[in-house]
Amino acid sequence: MKKRDLKGISILLLVSLLILSNVIEVSYASSLVIDPVFGDAPIIDGTIDLSQNEWEQAQFERIYLKTDVNESGGLPIDLKCIQDEENLYLLIQFELELEEVKNQEFLAILVSNSTDENFDNFKDAKMVNISNIQYSYNDLYLNDSIYLNDDVYHGNGAGRIIEEEGKAIFTFEFMFPLFSESTSENSEDIRLLYNSEHVFNITHGNNPVLPDGIKRGATIQINILEKQQKEGGLDLNIIALIFTIIVFTFIGLFYTYYIYQIILLRKKMERIGY
Repeated sequence: MKKRDLKGISILLLVSLLILSNVIEVSYASSLVIDPVFGDAPIIDGTIDLSQNEWEQAQFERIYLKTDVNESGGLPIDLKCIQDEENLYLLIQFELELEEVKNQEFLAILVSNSTDENFDNFKDAKMVNISNIQYSYNDLYLNDSIYLNDDVYHGNGAGRIIEEEGKAIFTFEFMFPLFSESTSENSEDIRLLYNSEHVFNITHGNNPVLPDGIKRGATIQINILEKQQKEGGLDLNIIALIFTIIVFTFIGLFYTYYIYQIILLRKKMERIGY
């Protein structure tokens, strides 16, 4: 084989590896399919209010964030998913050794416009960055392989770190608005439609720049439920209306009976000559 042919094959292999590594950087293959629990909306503040039973309606799912697809273990994270009438919510928790924690730690959720895990389909991203215990939320969109801030932010996110028994425990909460087919499209956001399937990539890193700052990640699929109304207690306005109807019905019956008795009395008096 000629040297020129060997050189050409080597260049082709190198280019292929570079392309493959760029895809792996975000994909990591979908390893979990989630059907959300329909429940109460949590407050997105980075804390779980046990007194209000926040997130209690959903069970934790375990997934591993990996630096590449060949990593045998990965960073274990626990996540919950809840849907209400208008939004989709994600809770993600994991822990790191204190010496592993950097000045900035971020978690981002990349959203695909389908169930395809190709990088170009992850056109939307919600990021929470924690720096000096303070968190910030960013809504981003993909523009020529670089994520930029949206002109108008949608959704919400929050994060918190606490130290416990020599470890840093991270809690991240995200909220994604849901839409119907009739909703007008937004060029900067993926419309998460009711009764649809979408792929989400959970990414972690300590340099809040996407995609360069991604350290590890994993992909999940979420099957968004149909739009439905939450069963709730009786509406106070309806109760008041029913009570008013009952009261006035009794008043009307009493008044009718009173008039009827007057008519009978008058007829009786006429018969006896009054």
